[in-house]
Amino acid sequence: MCDMLGNHYFRIKQFSLAQEEFENVIEKNPLNNTIKKKLIICYTQTNNIDKALDMLTEVLNDDINTIIRTDQAEENCPCTELISETYEKLKNDYTEKNKTILSILLLFCDVKKSYKNFKLLNKDKVDAKINSIINIIENKASNEIQLIN
Repeated sequence: MCDMLGNHYFRIKQFSLAQEEFENVIEKNPLNNTIKKKLIICYTQTNNIDKALDMLTEVLNDDINTIIRTDQAEENCPCTELISETYEKLKNDYTEKNKTILSILLLFCDVKKSYKNFKLLNKDKVDAKINSIINIIENKASNEIQLIN
């Protein structure tokens, strides 16, 4: 029941409520990458960036395709809209937090842009979590990023 209610909240962009439901699902089934994927998005929208990065790293290590092969329409993924909103936020609030959120969300629909953004984030201040994500992308999605200099 928790995943159905979580999915309902997720579809209507009630991310804090969806997050609660999805966390309950993960407690019972810690290997559910489909729910983790949605939980990552929830964390970006509820300012739990460290949790988002930790879970993203976990899912990427387990199966990077879970994230980079997201079917936006079929999975009812709000990333495209959230990316636009984050770009707008960056115009007035150009912070590391917003740049990190953008990098995470982009990974769901554009691995190259996400990779570039993560690299830029790591350029000024090397961060272990960001560095780990960059390394996973380089090792597990090299075909997708091979044209990047």
